[in-house]
Amino acid sequence: MDSSPDDEFDRKYDLLKHEIDRAEDLRKSFQGATNTSASNINIHAGGIGVIVSACCCAMMLVLTIVLMLEIYDIKSSARTEKDKQDVINREYQFQLNSLYARYPYLRPEKVQ
Repeated sequence: MDSSPDDEFDRKYDLLKHEIDRAEDLRKSFQGATNTSASNINIHAGGIGVIVSACCCAMMLVLTIVLMLEIYDIKSSARTEKDKQDVINREYQFQLNSLYARYPYLRPEKVQ
């Protein structure tokens, strides 16, 4: 026995109307009530977890400071080495200039 499309439509329409009426009744029931519910969220942080995390934070802080000082020391030693090399190059340049002043034929020709 096949049902006609109109019967199927009427059945689905009645079901939908029933659900809409239920939702409307539910909304009306909540509309007049006063909501007195309250939420409490408690976080109990303590004990060994706090001690471990505080120790880890302190260790990271100490390591950061130590590594910053080490990097600064490396940079300053590199800067000192560069300054020493500049002084040596300057001395060599002075010696070469004095040699070229006395013996100009030793000066290399400029290549263009």
